[in-house]
Amino acid sequence: MSNNIFVVGDKTITVGIDDYRALKAIESAFTKNVIANHVQGQDGAFKAFRKNAKLTEMFQLAARRTAWQMQDNKGLLGKPVEQAKALAAYCDAAVAPLKRTFGEEAILVALPDGAKDERIADVCRALGAKNLAALCDKARNTPKP
Repeated sequence: MSNNIFVVGDKTITVGIDDYRALKAIESAFTKNVIANHVQGQDGAFKAFRKNAKLTEMFQLAARRTAWQMQDNKGLLGKPVEQAKALAAYCDAAVAPLKRTFGEEAILVALPDGAKDERIADVCRALGAKNLAALCDKARNTPKP
């Protein structure tokens, strides 16, 4: 099996550039829609996030962001599956502290429509981002306000 083909339950999923773009939209939504729209502004949001995130989570986020940026900097020379894997790990690590800081409802509302697709949840599961997959599943099953 190729390194971009994963089996999730009874489904076989091929991870490609479109999946990477969908994950990038999720990461952007976390930054632009959750943090930027915080009641206390962006500075207040970062202070609240740092206060609620555990030290180990902050180190994990920094390490995973660096790993993702190293993959992202490869651009067209990089493999989309490796880029998607690094980005999924980074977003997955952000889910718990974001929930504690801003609440799950704020995150669900902020997610782009592409994140509410069953395929993206399956891709997240295939890449090992279980928290992110659960969030996508919940967003898909939650009616819009």
